[in-house]
Amino acid sequence: MTKFLYHRRTFNSQANLLRHRLTHTGERPYECELCHKRFTQSSTLRQHLFVHSRRYPYKCQECGVRFHRPYRLLLHRYHHTGEYPYKCPQCGRSFLLRRLLDVHQLAHAGRQPHVCAACGAAFAAAPQLRQHNCGKPGGRRFECPTCGKKAASAARLRAHERLHDPPNPAETLAAATPPRRPAPCAKNFECGDCKKLFSTETSLQVHRRIHTGERPYPCPDCGKAFRQSTHLKDHRRLHTGEKPFKCEECGKAFAIAVRLAEHRRIHTGERPYRCEACGKAYRSFSNLWKHRKLHQRQ
Repeated sequence: MTKFLYHRRTFNSQANLLRHRLTHTGERPYECELCHKRFTQSSTLRQHLFVHSRRYPYKCQECGVRFHRPYRLLLHRYHHTGEYPYKCPQCGRSFLLRRLLDVHQLAHAGRQPHVCAACGAAFAAAPQLRQHNCGKPGGRRFECPTCGKKAASAARLRAHERLHDPPNPAETLAAATPPRRPAPCAKNFECGDCKKLFSTETSLQVHRRIHTGERPYPCPDCGKAFRQSTHLKDHRRLHTGEKPFKCEECGKAFAIAVRLAEHRRIHTGERPYRCEACGKAYRSFSNLWKHRKLHQRQ
């Protein structure tokens, strides 16, 4: 056994000891030659290189979508199963990481978790917290208790947490209302077919279905298939007759939040979609798109 001087933890090999010491020193000895991002482990660097090579070795057995990291595949599988791999036996809630389940179970036992003051990560035991080094003191501080994702603010964390639970109609309507333009973010994921750039791997994966024709979300009622699970949810309301989005002005109800947002412009007079060729404006992008075809025929 090899003993580490900081807190007497023992390891069964010199390699494991050296890897553990990096959590205390903050050293990242493995550098990507393409983008110069650094990592603590060679295995993490190898996974990162898939981003540049556009290799996606981790395949979903349900729909065939591929990912370059197993973590991303676990996140994706939630859309098929509705559950993460670690399930609480007491309340049924599921978690992406075993550590997050352990922290959750402390609540059932009436105990408090151990929280990192630098990044907000929570641990079930004090030794786990001592071994942890987020490497970003004062950086991202808010951790999702379900999947471990960190956010820069409490507001962004709340927005992320809504992805784990179905939103109520009011929240969905707010999401459908055009927000103020956010600050631009880096777009490092390029589509190999059309060269369009995306800021996240998930956005790229969804976009690629346009080229492959893949529609992994079929409707169980009529068989119609969709590229995104959110589109399937909207479609199924056509079968159930559910119309949860109601106009406060006239009482008309809609199955899809976007349709209500378009309808409200009848009352406000807003026409945000303008034709660059002739200046004519429309309440919805679909109407503008149909109008543009008239110019194309000319």
